[in-house]
Amino acid sequence: MPDDCQHPDGKIEDPPQLEVHVQRLPHARPTLLVILSGPLDHTSAAQLTRTLLRLTAVPSPPHLIMDAARLTFCDSSGLSTLVTVCQSLRAGGGQLALADAPASLTQLLTRTGLTAAFELYPSVAAAEAALAE
Repeated sequence: MPDDCQHPDGKIEDPPQLEVHVQRLPHARPTLLVILSGPLDHTSAAQLTRTLLRLTAVPSPPHLIMDAARLTFCDSSGLSTLVTVCQSLRAGGGQLALADAPASLTQLLTRTGLTAAFELYPSVAAAEAALAE
């Protein structure tokens, strides 16, 4: 086993897990704040996709603000989750706003040509203000 998979005292560490917290925001149109912490990768993307699609599968989907400030990693599986949820929301008249995205995520969106597909905001407050208009 490679040394970089082990803790200095010899213990094998579990890989970090994605933590997801969802809050309903008090706006005229239903709005959900989804706070992501940790890696959005092949181990977490499918579950996050199912969860977000279930939360937004209503006749008039809510707006969704994704607070990505604590997102530590995003691979192609995570990017696919973002695209899938964004398309689902738009199909029903909702919106996905990415707030406080780390440089690594904005660079990934730029490299893949997806920057224009998402509404990017510097903060949750800026996203809330834009969606309230």
